[in-house]
Amino acid sequence: LSQVVSTIKEHAFTTSDYPVILSIEMHCSVPFQIKMAKIFQEILGPDIVTCLDENTLPTPADLKRKFIIKGNKLSESPAEEDSEAKDKYADQDDKDDAEKEQEKDVPSTIDQDWSNLVALPTLKFRGFSLPGKADQISSFSESKTDTLAKKDLLAFVNYNKKQLSR
Repeated sequence: LSQVVSTIKEHAFTTSDYPVILSIEMHCSVPFQIKMAKIFQEILGPDIVTCLDENTLPTPADLKRKFIIKGNKLSESPAEEDSEAKDKYADQDDKDDAEKEQEKDVPSTIDQDWSNLVALPTLKFRGFSLPGKADQISSFSESKTDTLAKKDLLAFVNYNKKQLSR
C-alpha cells in the first residue's frame, strides 16, 4: 500500500494541478484501517483535505494539488449510524449485481483515524426533495442514473449543482 500511495503522490499532478479524489472502498478490518490511515498520513500528509464545508463546496482551483478521500465515515451520532445501517439494504433493487456483491464485504466498523481522513462521505440517495450536504457524495448505477434523468432531468441537474455524485 505504501508503494501505491507513493506512486499516486508522485504522478497525481503530472497532467493537471486540480484535486484528485481517491475513492476508497473499505473492505478492511479495523487494525488494517489504522495502518492505512497512518500510511496515507505519512505519505500524503498536509495534501489531504480532511474536511469540507457542508453547505458549499470549494472551487477546484481552491483545491489544487490536494487529495480528497471519498468513502465510509463514522456518523456524528449513534442514531445516524442506526439509520444508515437500515438504509444500507433499503434499495437493493436499484443496485446491480457487482454493487450488491461489494457491499457484502464492507466492514461494520470504521476506525476513527481512517474516518478523520475521509472528506467526502458516501450518502445514500433519498430523492431530490431530501438534498444531502455539499460535503457528501452519492453513487448511482448507470441504470439508476438513466431512470432519474428520464424521470426529472432538471431536478437531477440541480442536485448535481449542490453536491457531488458519480
